[in-house]
Amino acid sequence: MKNILKLSLMLVLLLSSGNLMAQKLGHIDSSTLLSMMPEAKAAEKSLEVFSNQLNSQLETMVTKVQNEYKDFMDKANKGLVTPNEMTQQEQYFATKQEEIGKFQAEAEGKIMKKRESEFGPILKTAEEAIKAVAADGGYTYIFDTSLGVLLYAQPSDDITALVKQRMGIN
Repeated sequence: MKNILKLSLMLVLLLSSGNLMAQKLGHIDSSTLLSMMPEAKAAEKSLEVFSNQLNSQLETMVTKVQNEYKDFMDKANKGLVTPNEMTQQEQYFATKQEEIGKFQAEAEGKIMKKRESEFGPILKTAEEAIKAVAADGGYTYIFDTSLGVLLYAQPSDDITALVKQRMGIN
């Protein structure tokens, strides 16, 4: 009875490993693919311009407050500020610091939102091309080597050239 159970278990393992060996594997470096896509280059440029505009606004705000603070400290060091004015200015600068922090947080959110809106369609196009190549080539799994998650894999086909061809990228 034990021998039959062992034999059955070995038979199941052999049959299931045969299915695993029949699977076709492929890989792609999606970051390299994206760097070759003209749409991604244009989106990156647009995002850079947008980010620079927001950073410029932030720098202007910071510079203005720094100059105001310097002027105030110069007056304070000369003894031209009353204790009441000192308290008011401390509150003013605390408020300005909060405004700058709020603007910076909002700017980061806007940049992330812009990145999603710019790259969403591009990533979808790449994903559709990868899926089409996988279906055409009979691939069971496609791994993305740019993510660095795959520690080991048996030899597989690099489908980057096929995806580039599908997308019309030279």
